[in-house]
Amino acid sequence: MVKIRADDKEVEGKALLSSGFESDSPDIVVPVDVAEALGLWPREQAKQQLWTQAEERSSTPTTSH
Repeated sequence: MVKIRADDKEVEGKALLSSGFESDSPDIVVPVDVAEALGLWPREQAKQQLWTQAEERSSTPTTSH
């Protein structure tokens, strides 16, 4: 179990701690419901891309740094 804190909010749950992914900076990826519970999502400056493939809709939130 891991605890993730953001300001005065905390979420506890299971996590994958070593995915083998490498990056030049620390990256933490959490499900949208966890980000919402921590008050991290939705971000005001976030854009959302929406597309349709083979009768299936998908959307991905994107942000720019």
